[in-house]
Amino acid sequence: MDTKRVSGSQPDMLSSLPDVLLILIISLLPFNEGIRTSVLSKRWKNLCYEIKNIAFKEPNYINNVGRILFVRSMRLWVARFQGIIESFEISLSNPVGFVADIEYLIDFAVSRQVKKLILDFSNPSLRTTLDASLLQVVFELPASVYRLRTLESLCISACGFDPSRFTNPELLRSLSISWISLKQVESLLPKCPLLESLSIKHCWDLDIMMIAGQIRELVFVNCDFPLMSCSFDLPNIEIFKYTGYMICLHFRSVNTMMKEVYLNFDEEKELDTDPFAIFLHKAGGKFVSRLLNACRFAKTLTVCPYLLQVIQECDIPAFLLRDVDVRYLVLRTKMQPKEFMGIRLLLDNCPDLETLTIDHVHPKPSASPRTSLSHGIDPQTHWLQNISYKCLRRTLRVVVFKNFIGSFDQLQLLQHFIRTGDLLERVDVHVRDKVMKLGEWWVRDQVMMLQKTTNRAKIILHSV
Repeated sequence: MDTKRVSGSQPDMLSSLPDVLLILIISLLPFNEGIRTSVLSKRWKNLCYEIKNIAFKEPNYINNVGRILFVRSMRLWVARFQGIIESFEISLSNPVGFVADIEYLIDFAVSRQVKKLILDFSNPSLRTTLDASLLQVVFELPASVYRLRTLESLCISACGFDPSRFTNPELLRSLSISWISLKQVESLLPKCPLLESLSIKHCWDLDIMMIAGQIRELVFVNCDFPLMSCSFDLPNIEIFKYTGYMICLHFRSVNTMMKEVYLNFDEEKELDTDPFAIFLHKAGGKFVSRLLNACRFAKTLTVCPYLLQVIQECDIPAFLLRDVDVRYLVLRTKMQPKEFMGIRLLLDNCPDLETLTIDHVHPKPSASPRTSLSHGIDPQTHWLQNISYKCLRRTLRVVVFKNFIGSFDQLQLLQHFIRTGDLLERVDVHVRDKVMKLGEWWVRDQVMMLQKTTNRAKIILHSV
């Protein structure tokens, strides 16, 4: 950014703008970039102290200065701040020894009637909720935040938090919580009539039994539900995402305008012949069928390999499943025979499908492989059968294949869609850069072979 005069006596365009507009422009920049504008000229020296969006992120500073200097610089900066605040963010992992400083900074933000508050004290090395539960919480959310009347968005990570203490959260629209023991969150929701987005990630001890309200987006990621079930009364829900082990998720009401459902059940269990395992998988099949029926109006649906396995295990899957309104289906699959019937069941129940994405998730190596059920499916010939569905004959126009390596099973599945997709216009084949470097000639050869099998669809290779 250059503020020097150009063409003799004529000032540049930025210099002709009033300070109010310049501050708005600086506020749109990343916080670090906004601060750097203070060196441009005397006029710009103090403009950065009126930025509306403040973000102190440890990774942006820690390589240049120590943690003590980083915290000190935060305090010095806010001491010179002159404007009002829209959003305030602090990211400082494991803030041992800096509790008083952080409280000072948060109280400053509260005094400026902050609307969006982001506090992240999580340890980047954490991988599971068990790891996090063994660590002591270093920082507790200050009392001033619970009393704040202007708060519209709150995002906290690894920060002690008591939902029942909020007194004036009427304006809260977005709440994101992660890496803490979370109890009594149900006591907060009735106080938040405007809450539209709720995200709970890597939390444990959740005692949630019912989530109700006007929430439009609900996200769970790798949480520990001791009660193993949760119900939802969310007539306005548009986006629902769940990642973690399988629990009983029950929707009491269904939104006919639902946009997206993402289901990723983190299960590595094999469908073996153990009687108890078969019983569990049958129950899982009924559960996912009912869940898909409840979410049947979603336009975008993403499912995981485990769902593809268990959906076929209930007694009469075709009877339990109902047609869904899905236009965009993402099948995350390990391309194993035990998933093939699940793929067919979903395709058979998506009569209006327009775009299908196959995301090949390569299975993890197992030290002790077990014999798994495949329902007599021969992976060499299964996709050579003359199998077709309504969507393949009437609506499917685009197929996307991610993590393509040109293997036999991948080629057979793609050939199946090319052969039976009457209206298919395009097949996008995505190949990782490292695969292209190792065998570009082989991959391009397979794509060219696919192109020769069709006069309708265009096969497009993407290196990602």
